[in-house]
Amino acid sequence: MQYGSKISVEMVKKALNQADDGIMMLDKNGIVIYTNEAYLRMTQPVTGGMVGHRLQEYVDMGQVRQAAALIALEEDRKVITTTVIRDEMPILVSCSPVHNEDGELECILTITKDQTDFVAVQEEIANCQRQMRQLERAIQISTSFDSNIVAASPEMKKVLELANHIKDINATVIIRGESGTGKDVVARYIHSHSGYADKPFITINCGSVPESLLESELFGYVAGSFTGASRQGKQGLLEAAGDGVLFLDEVGDLPKAMQVKLLRVLENRTFMKVGDTKERPFNARIISATNRDLESMIRTGEFREDLYYRLNVVSIHVPSLRERKDDIVPLALYYLKYYNQKYSRQKIMSAELLQRMGGLVWPGNVRELKNGVERMVIMEQEDVLSVRSLEFLHMDKTEQPVMNGSVMVSGIMPLGKALEETERQILLQAKQMYGSCRKIADALGVDYTTVARKLKRYGATK
Repeated sequence: MQYGSKISVEMVKKALNQADDGIMMLDKNGIVIYTNEAYLRMTQPVTGGMVGHRLQEYVDMGQVRQAAALIALEEDRKVITTTVIRDEMPILVSCSPVHNEDGELECILTITKDQTDFVAVQEEIANCQRQMRQLERAIQISTSFDSNIVAASPEMKKVLELANHIKDINATVIIRGESGTGKDVVARYIHSHSGYADKPFITINCGSVPESLLESELFGYVAGSFTGASRQGKQGLLEAAGDGVLFLDEVGDLPKAMQVKLLRVLENRTFMKVGDTKERPFNARIISATNRDLESMIRTGEFREDLYYRLNVVSIHVPSLRERKDDIVPLALYYLKYYNQKYSRQKIMSAELLQRMGGLVWPGNVRELKNGVERMVIMEQEDVLSVRSLEFLHMDKTEQPVMNGSVMVSGIMPLGKALEETERQILLQAKQMYGSCRKIADALGVDYTTVARKLKRYGATK
């Protein structure tokens, strides 16, 4: 058909019969003048069709429950409503008056939409919301996201019991566990639930600060103490902590020279700024954290035994997610709520997804789970996060090659040395396969800074 050709009535009828929505037209006398096939399928009237009959007849016989078209006809206005036909099919009915050029009513156009799928989605959402509310009540998920810990498992409840027991005891605490288990969260929990919660909580990652700068960062310096020093001097973290907490994250990565100086601080409760001759009091509580085997490091001479005992007055072990599987679902819901607030979303998780997540292995522990939930909230376009949403967790991993090279040590040696050699070989293999530190970190489930530091240590940074 060429552009500008007239469209025949038969062509219009044929096109309307292809529509999924039901269409019915009612003249000003209430007589049906047109129905498409979709409308007849939905209403299933008496044999012979509806055209030429009054709509009221079908309403009286119970064939058509909805009298919205008759209301629109009588009141000459648009009517939109919902109903159920054949005792099972929910439909949306929209009836609009059609007027001629003189403004006189000519007919009523009725469009019906099958809402079965929509209602099913609504029911699924409502069901998921009920399940989430039940889970939240069962595990008492907090509405705050700063210093609270999700602890549904017996293992994490023991951690909280110990943290609450020692929170107001001014003793050094070392928090141990794999990377990503939430050691920093436990440290903040101790501080925020103590009697000095209003005091500073100062954090330093001992492995991320270059050794040449670490002393000035911790101790501060006086004006003119070295070339390039600020004329005003600088306050160090020891001083900034005041009567609060100094949190030494990755304390196992402290250089040997700094270990000696930190030990002196703990023994004397004083410190001296770089370039200064004046001793200053140190009043803060020290909480440290590490994912390293300090006992092995002591045997190999990498970590001072005397400092270890100073830091290890109270030891708290944070279990990995494989040791606290009961926390996976509560954590998923916890971070779902958090990221819904952060990104102004209203996502919910299906029961099937929660069940699947509870059975997954999370080598990156809570950090990996948290990242996965955030990714699903951002990437999933549907309101309900389903099992299908898990594909967003593996977008990067599926493209990564698998490390299948062997790792070997030569003969019998101290276990600490063997572990170090194993670590070195794995890192070198990973660097050859992945190239960048960030990809290596993702593959091994550790921090980027940890990878960069260890590669430098093993001479593999070039």
